[in-house]
Amino acid sequence: MPGTRLLNCRELKRQCELNGTSATVEHLSEALAAKHIRPDDFSLRDLAEAFMGVEWVNSLHPKAGKWSAALTEAVAYSDMSNITGQIIFSKINEGYEDPAFVFQKEIPVVQSDIQDMEKIPGMSRIGDEASVVLEGNAYPYVGFSEDYIEVAAKQKRGMIVQLTKELIFGDRTGLVLKRAKDAGYQAGLNLEKRCIDAFIDENGGAVSAALGGHRYHWKGTSYASFQASTPWVNVQTSNALVDWSDVEAALLRFAGITDPYTGEPINVMARDIVVTPQNMMTARRVLEATEIRTHAGGYATSGNLMDTSSINPLAGMGFRVISSQLLAARAATDTDWWLADVKNVVNRFVNWDITTEEAPANHPDAFNRDIVLQVKVTVKDAVSVVDPRYAVENRA
Repeated sequence: MPGTRLLNCRELKRQCELNGTSATVEHLSEALAAKHIRPDDFSLRDLAEAFMGVEWVNSLHPKAGKWSAALTEAVAYSDMSNITGQIIFSKINEGYEDPAFVFQKEIPVVQSDIQDMEKIPGMSRIGDEASVVLEGNAYPYVGFSEDYIEVAAKQKRGMIVQLTKELIFGDRTGLVLKRAKDAGYQAGLNLEKRCIDAFIDENGGAVSAALGGHRYHWKGTSYASFQASTPWVNVQTSNALVDWSDVEAALLRFAGITDPYTGEPINVMARDIVVTPQNMMTARRVLEATEIRTHAGGYATSGNLMDTSSINPLAGMGFRVISSQLLAARAATDTDWWLADVKNVVNRFVNWDITTEEAPANHPDAFNRDIVLQVKVTVKDAVSVVDPRYAVENRA
């Protein structure tokens, strides 16, 4: 009796014939995403035998000397390519969304049709203009000023996963899926680095949007995210993370940041404490301490001494800790930390997120390089600072 995998592959072929390839691929995608089935449950050779036939698979053997891409049946080949591509994409996506990539999950994704440098329009705030209106007098008019930022042109990134005759005939499914996952991981790693770099405003992307960088490009001028003077101050020096008072100092620095149009304090809900792994346990101790003890008079051994105990001032404020193994290297420091509302500091502007495309049958690489199937993975985006006033950098 045929193995379960072959029965699954034959069922996929039958579903393609009954419901169409698009519907079958969609259902397969949903099942893979829900983890009802896994990419590892399939065999590339079994898929090829189910869709193309045993004779076609046997012809892949170099000794056969008969295989030709021109002889492949277009519909069956297209169905197999789409099904195989979805299985490979699922594994690529698994690597792309590795749990270690924490920053890209915190940053909002903004869909965009503009591929070049893009202006994001806005309007200034009105400010406190609610004047007293005397009886019979006209109400005063208030107006807005133009406000905008610009983000860099989106850049296309991608790779091609190739399946050779040997990989399919030898049924080296595990090797193919391992390579696919690693390809996705590398793409995700690149995105994670770009997200971190944008948040801390460091490394190669620390140039203006006009030069393709991530920097805050406000009304035609590029600014470093962290300023020690005008137009805003969001750097707190001599503020290593030790206890609750250091978080308080960062919050007070936030309180001093004002709206550039109204001069009023910006209402920042800073709840993200971003630390390197070296500060992870310290951050948790600072946030999760149940009480704070204060000793009046130091530790003298005589006199009327007071020992005051109180609830941790940070309790119930909803802070959370964000950290990445990549952060210390990207920031070139293991002592600095950041207090921020991450989602309002950096956005990712996307023309298209990670997608796949399969090469058509009879591709020249089939004859020249024995490449039977090819799956292209592509993404086009730009990661950019949208408002640095929602972050404070704390330097030790």
